[in-house]
Amino acid sequence: MSLSTFIYKYRYILYIFQELLQTSNKSIMTLVIYNSLKAYSLLLSSKNYCST
Repeated sequence: MSLSTFIYKYRYILYIFQELLQTSNKSIMTLVIYNSLKAYSLLLSSKNYCST
């Protein structure tokens, strides 16, 4: 996975996260998305780290 692909996917997820925050009466859903985002970025960074 190239760096530009990583950044693109990451920014896309961050954009969705931002949209969810703006309609933040669903705080539980936001929390779930936030934890998923952290796990996803961790997974991607570890894959990136291994391929180096």
